[in-house]
Amino acid sequence: MSRPVACLRHAARLLLGEYGLWHIRAKDLAGYPPPRPGAFRLGRITSDAELAGAFSPDLWHYSVERTPGRLAFGAWVDDDLASLAFFMTNEGFKDEGPIWAMRDDEAEIAQLATRPEYRGRGIAPALLDYGCHEMSRRGFSRLIAKIWIGNRASMRAFDKAGWAYVAFMVVLHPFQSKRPLRIVRKRR
Repeated sequence: MSRPVACLRHAARLLLGEYGLWHIRAKDLAGYPPPRPGAFRLGRITSDAELAGAFSPDLWHYSVERTPGRLAFGAWVDDDLASLAFFMTNEGFKDEGPIWAMRDDEAEIAQLATRPEYRGRGIAPALLDYGCHEMSRRGFSRLIAKIWIGNRASMRAFDKAGWAYVAFMVVLHPFQSKRPLRIVRKRR
């Protein structure tokens, strides 16, 4: 990278701060059917011990034991945790606030991850389907997902699972402010 480009990026980071470029997807849960059986076991993750060592350490901070308003579901192939999904309610966002304004009967899927050796088998869409059913059973009417602009694998999983595209959002923290500036372009 040339020196002028590096200087420009550094200046932009100073002015705009941390940023996010997100596709916002939504799934209405009214009358959501139970998931179809598959070649893997789907269920709720209830302890942090189930997460330890299964995925990269950057996912370990998603504690299911210490955070109210956080629900985790997993897909197991034999005894291996192949994929996991974390859902957050408004209660789970007390410290940081959700990136998208949510009603009390809405929740956000905060993380969806599939181990590389299990990708391409339809596990993530099946886990999303299972999570939708379970969240519907718990009284939620709609789920929201934010997907990083370059994450094509997640976009495919949400497409396969029938999630609607609702908006594109840019999140900036100008001049290192703690309160983000959100620019939203809703789909018409």
